[in-house]
Amino acid sequence: MAGRRTLGGAADLIWKETQKVIKSKMTPPPLTVPKRIPVVDFAKPASVGDWTWGSDKAIGGLSECELEHNSDEGHAVWSGNLSTEIPANSRVTRSGYCNLRSVPAMPSLFGETFLDLSLYEGLEFVIKGDGRSYIANIQTAGMQQEDLFQAFLYTRGGPLWQTIQIPFNDFLLTNSGYVQNEQPMLDVTRINTVGVLLADRMDGPFELALRSISAIPMSREVTDMDASDT
Repeated sequence: MAGRRTLGGAADLIWKETQKVIKSKMTPPPLTVPKRIPVVDFAKPASVGDWTWGSDKAIGGLSECELEHNSDEGHAVWSGNLSTEIPANSRVTRSGYCNLRSVPAMPSLFGETFLDLSLYEGLEFVIKGDGRSYIANIQTAGMQQEDLFQAFLYTRGGPLWQTIQIPFNDFLLTNSGYVQNEQPMLDVTRINTVGVLLADRMDGPFELALRSISAIPMSREVTDMDASDT
């Protein structure tokens, strides 16, 4: 009897160990999500080539802007002059904006390519502003040119960098700058472009330095007002 119990116990142990091996082979490793994923790193000079910029000049306005890379300090500088003036004999009824946005990804052999940020809950901007209020833009697949998801970027001015985190839930759907009554969910699986807009109705020069834009998890409830100096 004792011998049979010993043999049975050994067989059970072998069977349990075999099950562990089979389970380890069939179970995929746990998914490790990076703490952040860079959407753009402006430390690289080539990053400027992945962005496009413009102003109300396209519709007859007088604002202008440009994006340059500061190789000495490793960041990009978006600067220009905002003008709300409407030129004489112009059909334009409202003017005064400058915009900056990423170039949409080129289609692949498998169709259109989009940025999928579904593993994250928000965007983090590392910027150094001039005290003006900017707007963060997200455009998703299938949206019209005038449709954007937008959230405010408040800059403090001064010599210090700011880290501003904005949850995706804070972005509101707008059309031509007007918040829409119906607010669909932002589809973070099919992001076409991200960008920054200046349209604060304040005439004069502006300058916004950009170090990086990243997708991040949000460990607590934050808003775009949560900004820290770095």
